[in-house]
Amino acid sequence: MEKYHCENRKIIAKRLKSILVDAEVSCINNGCINNIITKEFRREKVSSRTVLVDQNLKPNKMYYLESGLVRLFLKISGQKSFTLFFVSGGEFVFIPFLELSTQFRRLSLQAVSDCVVWSVEIENFKRNSICNNSLWDYLKIHFLKKFEEVVSMREYFFQSYNAKERYDILMTEDLDLISKAPDKYLASYIGVAPETYSRMKLSRKKYSKLK
Repeated sequence: MEKYHCENRKIIAKRLKSILVDAEVSCINNGCINNIITKEFRREKVSSRTVLVDQNLKPNKMYYLESGLVRLFLKISGQKSFTLFFVSGGEFVFIPFLELSTQFRRLSLQAVSDCVVWSVEIENFKRNSICNNSLWDYLKIHFLKKFEEVVSMREYFFQSYNAKERYDILMTEDLDLISKAPDKYLASYIGVAPETYSRMKLSRKKYSKLK
């Protein structure tokens, strides 16, 4: 088991380094990164629907998703929510709380399926990364840029396509997501009520049978 965890730590380190390369960090201290991952990252299993970050609370952890699927979403009212985007295995996820507009400070992070995550306390990461030019500053910028890109793409998605078109795009371009996420989350992702999503799904099945 320890050998398995060791391999996963190497994968995390490789992914972290690739982010830093993209962020144009001039000098990456491999020893520093490996030390942080070995000392500070904690592996845990979380069940589906577990809320990892609740709305209005400043996130104090960064996550690496070994397996499973999570979503970043906004609570609207009652049980209603809007799924901004999903993150699947092999990626880091963090909500850059202080850098976001007030609207997006209400974001929550939730496991959509049973997941295996590696988490690290932000303060511990900062303290242990001083040896490499405060890596956290670079990572925070990375997460903020990624978030802004996703928001821009989502705004274009909703402005350019109606509900039926958004559903059709989901069905043709996100097959892996469809197989992992419950319908209620997919409905909130394309901005329709679960009942509307069910009708679209049924209509598509009937149309497929007629072809």
